[in-house]
Amino acid sequence: MNEERFFAYSRGHTKPIRLLILQDGKAAYMNALIVTWDDETVVCLKSGRKRPLTLPREAVLSASYARGDEGDTLQFERGEGEK
Repeated sequence: MNEERFFAYSRGHTKPIRLLILQDGKAAYMNALIVTWDDETVVCLKSGRKRPLTLPREAVLSASYARGDEGDTLQFERGEGEK
């Protein structure tokens, strides 16, 4: 699935991603930091919460970069002020 690329980005770089989830029959967006995932579940930390949230994998409809994040992983390899 395409979401796995974003899950790996979030976990590998400790950056939140934006998830579109299906909860109680309604679609909702949330920003979350991925802790782990497998074929059946996604464990994440929602902004402002201390306890991990476990979601069924089929409840995650899509994933993308969080607002303001362009996914430029080279910035971690370069210095902060370099372009």
